[in-house]
Amino acid sequence: SLEKDGEDYLLGVHIADVSHYVKYRSPLDEEAFERGTSVYFPDRVLPMLPRALSNGICSLNEGVIRLSMSCVMTYNPEGQLVSYDIFPSYLKSRKKMTYKNVNKIIMENTIPDGYEDFADTLKEMHKLAKILRKAKERRGYIDFDLSESKIIVDDNGKAIDVTLRERGTGEKLIEDFMIV
Repeated sequence: SLEKDGEDYLLGVHIADVSHYVKYRSPLDEEAFERGTSVYFPDRVLPMLPRALSNGICSLNEGVIRLSMSCVMTYNPEGQLVSYDIFPSYLKSRKKMTYKNVNKIIMENTIPDGYEDFADTLKEMHKLAKILRKAKERRGYIDFDLSESKIIVDDNGKAIDVTLRERGTGEKLIEDFMIV
């Protein structure tokens, strides 16, 4: 989420809070700890948590109120962190977006159907992401921007090709915000 406060930016980074559903040292917690993370295969995902949780009640689905953890940060126009607060929250996602459509707004100045109410905010987010990236570079950050591969599989799950995975501005924006 993003709002402007005069010249400052109020950036909110929100993640699903699974701790209400996955109790410490429970069998779910032990299994998630063993897996460590979700594993992404070319044609499927092995989630860290059962699908009923990871894709259901613990997923920030559009139009549904969910438990979440939020970090709201204030950045000045130079990309300096002015203040922040981390807190449990409730989140109701207003739109399930795709990187493809976000990139159309940011990179092509084209607004896909259904994105009209979000285009201005996404453009402001892009401005902030560029400011934050410049601030990182001033601090010595090296952007390796390494290419990623995308494995193409057939209907049987057998790899048949490897192509270059395109990372657009939208993907980088989310990465930058999650890192801060």
